[in-house]
Amino acid sequence: MRQQTRRRRPKASALGSLIRNPLVLIAAVAITYYAETHPEPTPPQTTTLTLRNESIEKTVILSGARRQEYSALIDTGSSRTSIPQKVADEIGVKYTGRTATMCSAYDECLPEMEAVVAIALPFLGKGEYTVNLLVNPKGKDVLVGDDILSVFNVKIDAKTGEVTGTPPTQATLTNTH
Repeated sequence: MRQQTRRRRPKASALGSLIRNPLVLIAAVAITYYAETHPEPTPPQTTTLTLRNESIEKTVILSGARRQEYSALIDTGSSRTSIPQKVADEIGVKYTGRTATMCSAYDECLPEMEAVVAIALPFLGKGEYTVNLLVNPKGKDVLVGDDILSVFNVKIDAKTGEVTGTPPTQATLTNTH
């Protein structure tokens, strides 16, 4: 008895399969068209700014009943300018009677008393400005926040840490926070 040998068909190429099955061909064309007309969204570009000392300190002059010079941190992440209770006691601030609850980066929220203080920022030019700022009972540093930085249109050079700005024309800075 003679064995029959089956002939094997040569494997079809991918293109051959597409041509033989019109639905597969239509789907492949549609997918290719969609991929060409709807590119993947590119992730947003981010820039990391690093300052040499991690923070910027500048000299400020605060006045209540007494006038005194302090080293202050320029804090672009703080919405309000604040001073420690110790500094408020040293210069003799006048309290407005209003309070604000402020939260730190560590989610610690404290009520802080608002006080009227005259502030001079020698690094931004001459002049003294009356501001409402917050007295932080647990604070350790004088923080110059965005309420003052935005009025002075402060710009910080990330490479050098240089702080520039333009003093406002009015002597009293109104607080919108």
